[in-house]
Amino acid sequence: MLEGIKKFTRDNLDIIMASGVLGGSALLDAVTAIDNIKEYGTWVEWNPIIRESVRRMGEGAIYAAKLEASSLAIYAAKKMNDAGYRIDGKYLLYGASMCWLTGALLNVAYG
Repeated sequence: MLEGIKKFTRDNLDIIMASGVLGGSALLDAVTAIDNIKEYGTWVEWNPIIRESVRRMGEGAIYAAKLEASSLAIYAAKKMNDAGYRIDGKYLLYGASMCWLTGALLNVAYG
């Protein structure tokens, strides 16, 4: 079993590293968004789906949305690599990380 884990890690190291960057940037975006929501109210959230989710379910809805979106991106990136796409799946994850980081920077700048 340990050999299988080692092989999986060795074969997917790029995806694993990009997933860490994605998770960190999603967490940063969520924390900064929650700070703004606490200070100014839910109207500062630009995504109407997340805004309504926060109104109805609380701040945990942001974490849930970021976790779900990140998980789907990681799954899609792994499937891209498995299918042999010309573009490596890690670039999908780094691109999504840039979206989360842009959101975090906007939260900090306008918060």
